[in-house]
Amino acid sequence: MRRFFAPELEKVSVLQLGPGTVRERLSPYSREVAGEVKRMPRALTLEFYALAVRQTWVRKFLGEVYARYCSELATIIREGIERCEFCEVDTVQMAAAITGLCEGRILTLDA
Repeated sequence: MRRFFAPELEKVSVLQLGPGTVRERLSPYSREVAGEVKRMPRALTLEFYALAVRQTWVRKFLGEVYARYCSELATIIREGIERCEFCEVDTVQMAAAITGLCEGRILTLDA
């Protein structure tokens, strides 16, 4: 699971350091994530959820991944607000909403 999620967490971390505006960095990243969502087997995501229900360490691990991803994304959104690229929003809630939309898309892709 660590190997599976490490590249995704690294991508969002690197996103903070990239050149250009926040909007310029988020656009290609969003397209990349959308492509990965289409390629990801839905059964794999469901298996992670099933393991999380049965195993405390999996639930804790996935919670930590989610929290780190949202934190990194919130930092990027905050930068966009500070640069007046985005309107003022609750960055933590916005990051959670974006992450939730991605998760929901993964779960409904094959449905």
